[in-house]
Amino acid sequence: MKLVMPRLLPITIGIMVTLLAIKSTMLVRAAVPHAESAQPAVVTPPHADPVPVATPSLPCAAASGNVVPEATPVSEAERALLGDLRRRRIELDSRAQALDLRDQVQAAVEQRLGARLDQLTSLQQRLEQIEVARRAHDEANWRAMVKL
Repeated sequence: MKLVMPRLLPITIGIMVTLLAIKSTMLVRAAVPHAESAQPAVVTPPHADPVPVATPSLPCAAASGNVVPEATPVSEAERALLGDLRRRRIELDSRAQALDLRDQVQAAVEQRLGARLDQLTSLQQRLEQIEVARRAHDEANWRAMVKL
């Protein structure tokens, strides 16, 4: 009875596809925030950063000597809210940058895997051609022996 050796290339490709699926799942889970962190935490700082107040500039009023009215002062609650919003915006920007970086890394990995898959496919085709040539050579040798 002849024992058939398993084909290594299909097994290797299967393992690579499985690893790709596992890694992709891990990336997706890392990108999606958990339910606990999805709710924004309300934090009131002990002191808020001062928020610059824009004063309207009226060139014609200043030139004519009229007094420019002061802008309404910003309350502490508004300053705290604006500070929280600023921190949240910075956090969201950093998260967006991290997601962009992950996308770039994933694209590079997919490109490398595609190139490796192409290499393995060409190698498999080459091995199959060599196997066909070997079988033809063996068959020719057997026929030559039979003629003797």
